Amino acid sequence: MFKMTVGDRVMSKGEQKINMPIHVLFDKISSEDSLKVINPQLKEIQVLHTLNINGKEAKVNYMRYAGIWPVEDRDLVNIGIKQKGDEECLIATQHCDYPRPLEKKVTRAKCFIGGWVLKKIDS
Repeated sequence: MFKMTVGDRVMSKGEQKINMPIHVLFDKISSEDSLKVINPQLKEIQVLHTLNINGKEAKVNYMRYAGIWPVEDRDLVNIGIKQKGDEECLIATQHCDYPRPLEKKVTRAKCFIGGWVLKKIDS
């Protein structure tokens, strides 16, 4: 993985080849429950709202991540949308202003853009 700075923001990107059919992988990481398995720092995830954007289901999610000493836990309120294709699948998330009360001793973070791009490749 490498990191690069864009203005005062930090971005990161990683690539990994996974020996699994693309739609099986997409279904695994599309589930809110699977995110806790992928990232053990994720303490809580809730679907706050489901809506339709241009014919695609979108979800507003609340996510709370464990802080690493000396920082507090972080939480996010994001909107996510998924697109399943034959050769490429996308999962995109972005911060939104959906009303969710702030928690004590938790810092609200903002994800400007995040997600997954899954591409079918020949090995």
